[in-house]
Amino acid sequence: FDGCGLRFEYQSESEEWQGVGCFGQAVSLTQDQVGILKRFNELPISKYPPGLVTLTGAEANAENAVSSEKDFLFSLQGDFQAWFRIDTSNMMGHVRLYSEDRQTAVELEITSRFDKGENQLFLNYLLCAGLGVNLVGQVGGLDGGWDFLLAYLFLVKLGEVETVGLLKQYAEFRRNDFNPRGRVDIQRHIHENWPALRGIAYVKRDAVYDIPLNHLLRHAAETVFRKWPQLEDRFDDAKEMVRSLRENTPTWSRNGCHAILQHKDCLSPVRHPYFVEYYEPLRVLSRVILRDEGVGVYGEGDEVSGVVFNGADLWEEYLHTVLFKHYSSSNETLFQSGEYIHANNRTRTNEIYLYRPRENENSRGHQRIYPDFRWRCRRDDRPDYEWDVILDAKYKGLVQEGQTASNVKLPDRCEMAQYVMATKARLCALLCPVSNEKDMRNHFTTRGWLVDGVFHGYESTVIVIPFFVPDIQDFDKFKKSMEGEEDDFQGRIESALKHYGVASQQPEMVGGIVNGA
Repeated sequence: FDGCGLRFEYQSESEEWQGVGCFGQAVSLTQDQVGILKRFNELPISKYPPGLVTLTGAEANAENAVSSEKDFLFSLQGDFQAWFRIDTSNMMGHVRLYSEDRQTAVELEITSRFDKGENQLFLNYLLCAGLGVNLVGQVGGLDGGWDFLLAYLFLVKLGEVETVGLLKQYAEFRRNDFNPRGRVDIQRHIHENWPALRGIAYVKRDAVYDIPLNHLLRHAAETVFRKWPQLEDRFDDAKEMVRSLRENTPTWSRNGCHAILQHKDCLSPVRHPYFVEYYEPLRVLSRVILRDEGVGVYGEGDEVSGVVFNGADLWEEYLHTVLFKHYSSSNETLFQSGEYIHANNRTRTNEIYLYRPRENENSRGHQRIYPDFRWRCRRDDRPDYEWDVILDAKYKGLVQEGQTASNVKLPDRCEMAQYVMATKARLCALLCPVSNEKDMRNHFTTRGWLVDGVFHGYESTVIVIPFFVPDIQDFDKFKKSMEGEEDDFQGRIESALKHYGVASQQPEMVGGIVNGA
């Protein structure tokens, strides 16, 4: 189903719950499957059992990463006597949820609410821009494409491992020779070298690479290259790491996959602070990729498998690529003439402060806030916290079909009010995707945006700038249309800057860009 949710009604004759999916297909659930859904109702993604791969800013295990409690997969509404409804947040992906005895499962495929076709071309385009993944071009659509997405991500992560090198463990080796390098073992030396002196007994501590976790990574890499041989030549860094794995794991056996999956080092998380950021995502990815290679891959305690990602994060990162390209364009534009910053609330970078520092306090302020994008004319006489324009990415339906006014909710307006108070911005623009392109264009003024309102006391205007999602089912044509819409979208931002006078002064070009991605 898509982000609009799915309603089920109870059928007493069959004792099942019946619903209709987003593309018209019938969906039925048993009472046991509904019980599984209740167990995971509104459970934050960060609290899901092992086996779920998350492509969000919170999964990287970085020390400064932040996970939101709002990042749940779905919520349930209803009386559960005659009906109930599954509503989703911004999370999308393919997930399989199991009962505690693993005898029953529910499979969820959550697609984009702004796509109108089964191929999910808009979602695929965002993945192309944000992750460099093309599901349509490789597997003919998202149906069955999640495994390919996992494989693609695995190779990307494996290439990044080259930064820290192969994972190693230290082991002690007992030796007896005339070239001691380690701690002398006096008791063993007397026992082995008396009365004839054959050497010096010592214990040497060496790093070894032929370890279970490296075997697990090699099994996953061999599986990926066997299923998708076309990927082997597309990732040079990953290919080099696979070569290193093959050279340094001489005891690896193709038939040992099941035993490796059950090894305690492969079941427990990587905890070494130097390796955890790179190897823990790889460990989880490897286990999911190898789930069909043996019986009981996840062990008795695992209750979930699949891959999910935050659509709002993906939309924000995509907009950053569009705005960054516009800002760094070789052609002089109005947007180029100021300073542009992309903040990131998950990695806590490029924040601004809602409150000033207290008296006699050596700090920048209190209560961090993270407007997605901000822009200002460059002037030497203004403080760091003053900005002219706030651009906020919203993966929401802020403009509904048949309405001539925006559909901005109170929480989003309060968020904009915070940004205006903290930055004295004269313009706040909400950037949202809009489907039904042909029908929705008529709802917008000739300027290309809708005015939501003006804040009292600040004379700051809040507008909604749409990004029209083309209603095309051929990917090549869709891609070409999206590239044209990107140019039109940038033009709407330029027009808004001019219309509201936030760029009345034309300062010199600022070359530096701060990227919070």
